[in-house]
Amino acid sequence: MHEFGVAQGLLNVVLAKMAENAGSRIVWIKLEIGVLSGVEEEALRFAFTALAEGSPAQNTELRVEKIPLRCYCSVCDSVFECRPFAYRCPSCGMASHDVRTGKEMNVVAMEIT
Repeated sequence: MHEFGVAQGLLNVVLAKMAENAGSRIVWIKLEIGVLSGVEEEALRFAFTALAEGSPAQNTELRVEKIPLRCYCSVCDSVFECRPFAYRCPSCGMASHDVRTGKEMNVVAMEIT
């Protein structure tokens, strides 16, 4: 389960940011996770909880926003939402190879006390 590696990276980033801001505890973290990121939300929550135990991130709330898959159609010059592996423009039917969103995992915000 690669989510433990992702959770460890997340924990390292937020603990470093907390130290920069002279905080003592991380209350919540807001994440954006793309549907094609390969990150399973529940597995990430489990891994983060396990790794954060005994640290200033223990009991941190993970607020996750799912980012949909969006592709660009060069024929219609438009961005459209689609399903994984079904990258056809709904207007013209042209297949797209230009994925614009859905692969990312971003730390958007966090509250430190």
